Amino acid sequence: MCGGIQYQGDKSWARLDSIKTGKWKPWHSRSALIPADGFMEKDSEKQSHWIAFQPGRMIQALLAERNDGRRVYIVTEETPPDYRCTHDCRPRLVQVTKPA
Repeated sequence: MCGGIQYQGDKSWARLDSIKTGKWKPWHSRSALIPADGFMEKDSEKQSHWIAFQPGRMIQALLAERNDGRRVYIVTEETPPDYRCTHDCRPRLVQVTKPA
């Protein structure tokens, strides 16, 4: 499982369910969006898998603040069955309104 809060070390993700249960409140967290057209995951055999987005989607992130520092974490959620060959969680994609 992806876990919950990883403020120290090299982890840079925040599981959606940990956000919903309030585990990130001590870090004065705010939502952020990351523009991208896809992301890459490696499976257990270290093979790369590129996942492309539909137009108008962005990666949801969380901006956490602690003392004088700020960090950005990718919000993750359970991986759809079609992509379980990589991990049990993946970046959460959100649909955004396209500019006029």
